[in-house]
Amino acid sequence: MVGNVRLAELLSGATLASLFGAAALAVVVAVASGALRILLELPASRRFRVVRDHEGLLIRRLGSLLRAAAIVVWFLVTLRAFHATQSFREAAGSCSGPA
Repeated sequence: MVGNVRLAELLSGATLASLFGAAALAVVVAVASGALRILLELPASRRFRVVRDHEGLLIRRLGSLLRAAAIVVWFLVTLRAFHATQSFREAAGSCSGPA
């Protein structure tokens, strides 16, 4: 019975950590996206032709990069919460071929 309780505590705690980590990262991405938009509107950055001509594209691409980075960070936080980092490293190492 003790093993089942510890497993339940691990699963519930890790799930909550993953959920709160995802929420925190969503806030960080939203704030960073807003800051990026503000920076691209500054007169100093409007002097650059690439900003003037491709502002929408820059916002979309950098936003995609921010979201992708947030997903990677969330994945790592989730692995750590479930105590699965070593197992993941071993599995990734075996998939990458002999060292």
